[in-house]
Amino acid sequence: TTAPAEMFLSLAAEFTQAYTEAKRQLRVVDFADLETLTLRALRDPNSEEIVPGPAAGAYRDQFKYVLVDEYQDINPLQDQILRLVSRDESHRTEEVSPNFFCVGDVKQSIYRFRLADPWQFLERAERYRNGVGGELIPLSENFRSDPPILDTANRIFRKLMTSAAAEIEYDETHALRAGHPLEKYSPLPNACELHILPKPEAASTQDDDEEDFDSIEREAAIAAGLIQKHTAADAAPQFKFGEIAVLLRATKVKSDKFAAVLRRCGIPVYADSSAGLFETNEMRDMLSLLQCLDNPNQDIPLAAVLRSPIARIPDADDAFARVRAAFPEDEFHKAVSRYSIEKLDEPAKRFGAFRKQLNHWRELANIRPIASVLWQMYDESGYLAYVSALPDGRQRVANLLDLHDRARQFGAFHKQGLRRFLEFLNSLKEEADLGLPSAGGDPGNVVRIMSVHKSKGLEFPLVIVPDLGKVFNRQDSQGLMIVDREAGICPGVVDLPRHARWDSLAAVVGRHKIRRQLSAEELRVLYVALTRAKKKLILTASVKDPAESLRKWRARWEQHDGPIPNDEILSARSMLDWLGPVAAVLEREKSDALEVHDYDEAQVKTASDRAMKYSAQDEIDQRIARFEPLPKNPPATEAAKEALTDASWRNPNESFTKLPAARAITQLTKAGRATTAGESPSLRNIVKFSPPLPMPKFLEPTRAPTPTEAGTATHKVLQLLDFSLNDDEESVVRQLRSFINAKSITAHEASAVDVAAIVWFLDSDLGRLLRDHRQSTHRELPVFAPATTNADEDPFDRTLLRGQLDVLVQTEAGLIVIDYKTDRITEQTLPERATFYRPQVLAYCHAMTHITGMPVVAAHLVFLALRKSVGVD
Repeated sequence: TTAPAEMFLSLAAEFTQAYTEAKRQLRVVDFADLETLTLRALRDPNSEEIVPGPAAGAYRDQFKYVLVDEYQDINPLQDQILRLVSRDESHRTEEVSPNFFCVGDVKQSIYRFRLADPWQFLERAERYRNGVGGELIPLSENFRSDPPILDTANRIFRKLMTSAAAEIEYDETHALRAGHPLEKYSPLPNACELHILPKPEAASTQDDDEEDFDSIEREAAIAAGLIQKHTAADAAPQFKFGEIAVLLRATKVKSDKFAAVLRRCGIPVYADSSAGLFETNEMRDMLSLLQCLDNPNQDIPLAAVLRSPIARIPDADDAFARVRAAFPEDEFHKAVSRYSIEKLDEPAKRFGAFRKQLNHWRELANIRPIASVLWQMYDESGYLAYVSALPDGRQRVANLLDLHDRARQFGAFHKQGLRRFLEFLNSLKEEADLGLPSAGGDPGNVVRIMSVHKSKGLEFPLVIVPDLGKVFNRQDSQGLMIVDREAGICPGVVDLPRHARWDSLAAVVGRHKIRRQLSAEELRVLYVALTRAKKKLILTASVKDPAESLRKWRARWEQHDGPIPNDEILSARSMLDWLGPVAAVLEREKSDALEVHDYDEAQVKTASDRAMKYSAQDEIDQRIARFEPLPKNPPATEAAKEALTDASWRNPNESFTKLPAARAITQLTKAGRATTAGESPSLRNIVKFSPPLPMPKFLEPTRAPTPTEAGTATHKVLQLLDFSLNDDEESVVRQLRSFINAKSITAHEASAVDVAAIVWFLDSDLGRLLRDHRQSTHRELPVFAPATTNADEDPFDRTLLRGQLDVLVQTEAGLIVIDYKTDRITEQTLPERATFYRPQVLAYCHAMTHITGMPVVAAHLVFLALRKSVGVD
């Protein structure tokens, strides 16, 4: 029966209708609406097929070319939009040719969760390959990786990527070739390695997530040893930390665990994380401090702050023991208070000083915004500077700055207060722990940990891809009802009387299709990960028994030729299930494409123990934590030299950082504004005051227009004025009334206009010029142009000038620029004022010549109040 599917569709339709109505009432759209509404606007509403409508036709005429990058990541709806606004082979005429050009690599289509459909790419590529509709141009040259990396990728994916199993046939059109001549490369021996570790012995008693977390830490310990090996001073070649990237299939929690192990081994690391902000030590310290400000009678937050560097109490554990021994019956916060008052030893002085500081901050929190208090605590405690000197200091500082930014955002809320801010942070933590903020564009000389998806388009000399034994997430292919784009709704069968259920034929088909799509997606993710490496690729994975697994793979696959069978590819539970057989085949071929290393439990334990030990630097960190002085003449380590270099670095382009991106043309005259007659420059420079806020206009209907309002109104009238009418006062007044009736200006604005000055201008030579060139006159013309156009100037360092040109007249001889001024000046101050405005007019002339390519033959300043026009040259 189709009743379950029909019920499912009716529920989906009902939800869609309710959701659409809610968005309509809010007058909002989501991203999916942007796509569907665009398609609706472009297609012909009178046709059942998706064919171009009038809007699409207009865009086809407008766009000379339609260029699409990352074409493998689009979905069918987006593809239809592209088809509607572009011309393909079916639109070829003698006057019009196809204009659609797309670039992509279907092997890197890894956004299925965003509905990306690689079949859009494959279908178009197949048509073009057969000479239908376009031309297919294979782009096989790779300018990123060394030949050994490319050779390994080709060997692996020739075995794994087949059209039947992975939707892609890895033939010669997909094979990667070195883009540079071979003599330009310096390839490494054993450029690609696979390291297989045993899973934890207690894995059988843990769930999958706990097993993965334990495995990822063990793999991180092995990776730390490999990183130290390749970054050592005597390594050949030697990699810098900043040249190394760790790519994870999923980063949630795992990236933080991996990073923690690397940090314990003294390896600087930056991890892209979607969670973990509230779990960092610096955030815990500050949250505990905020809780103490809100209520100091809390034992756990107070103990946390006293143990932190904020309180500056050396040997806090020993001090706590003294407090407990002195007052065993009291609660901790009361015992600390009594100890600071009744005792005279060093811990008592420290406790007393901190209680005084805490009370000071509490008083500030009652009268000032949280963000202001938080920043003062950073400053007075020195905590921001302290964490900046710790390992991964840049990230720690970014975490604290993020907390300050959230406090500033909270300051805009209607309800304020420290208690509400803490509730706000708790709600963020309970809903979903926030990821670590970005520590800046370039994290520095640190190992980067990121997801494979974020690494797409990037490259690194040394790439480590761990966690390849992770079981695939096949949740989409599970459940009682399968939904597939092509197979449709595939419900299972439920027999209520027998209390039984099983897959229907449709469910079997739908489940198989989705599993095949998921396998193909995972293969493409593996391809992206492997092709990020430039010189060295290290793969790690965990399996129950590495030696036994290798023995089975060799026994079964070492004599195999050709691709791995489709059923083996589709039944794989992890990427290691693909790489293991391929490694066995490559080993039989006597190929050094992939060097395999297997570990036993003792080797992993040795690496893990090494990661848990403190390095020499850790002793320095401990002395810092105890606030003990460091050696006066510490050894000049490479890290110290690098820190000094960073501290003394100056931006060679610092002058450009102060260069505005855009500037109003009117600002060219503000710096040296001259005074008009009767003004006292000495008094204006001495007296500094803030004018009161103006009264609302509706409360002052009879007030006189200000000079600024008079100037604005005059410009607006001259923009609207019909120069072809009579140049007498009656004609101008009649036009003003028509502007008021048309709501173009208000009566108050009209009263500010000097009608006699406009009549004078209409009767002047310039007025007659505008009357004679009405068809080629542009008024209130927006102007955007670079400040200079020197041939040797970097275009990105130019300042964009923007302004509003009053009048531009195009004549046969060239352009004429006219600029109106309503300044109240005298004959004596006219030359000075003309000189003052000259840079502004010349900027307009320069801009119009740059934009139009036509010369400016004349430029005029028109001073309406004085009834004078001045030429500018």
